[in-house]
Amino acid sequence: MTEISTEPLTQSNFSPFGDVIETNERKFELINENQCKKFGNLSTLKVNRNDVAGFSIFESSAQNLPFELKFMERHPLASQAFMPLNGETFLIIVAFDKKNNPERPRAFRTNGKQGININPNTWHGVLCPLEKDGTFLVLDRLETSNNLEIHKFSTPITINSGT
Repeated sequence: MTEISTEPLTQSNFSPFGDVIETNERKFELINENQCKKFGNLSTLKVNRNDVAGFSIFESSAQNLPFELKFMERHPLASQAFMPLNGETFLIIVAFDKKNNPERPRAFRTNGKQGININPNTWHGVLCPLEKDGTFLVLDRLETSNNLEIHKFSTPITINSGT
């Protein structure tokens, strides 16, 4: 059985897979007569051609650790951004590609104030809130045809909480 441990989500350890969307230690400008901090350009949605991108709301059931990872998916034509709306922590499982299959995955745990933007063609697990059900603002390519590939593992991978 393959087992991996979660690690905290930071921009430096997640950067090969995409962007961390957070305000911590990011530059901002004051707007609206100095009543509002604008943290601009935290991430950019990557969409091939002139495909239409849009906002969605996803509601997902909470999962517990250890978590059994049975499959991963990827979207070759666009990135996908997820931002928790109610401070939910969530698990992000990603993997590099090796001959059209995911390599050994890595698992990251958010702090409840972080979102992510997963690069196009990056293998990832499903939306996985921890501790409580989650509601997420999602920005991605609206048309799903030709933009979803799934890899099922012959033996599930166990994700544990780590240290």
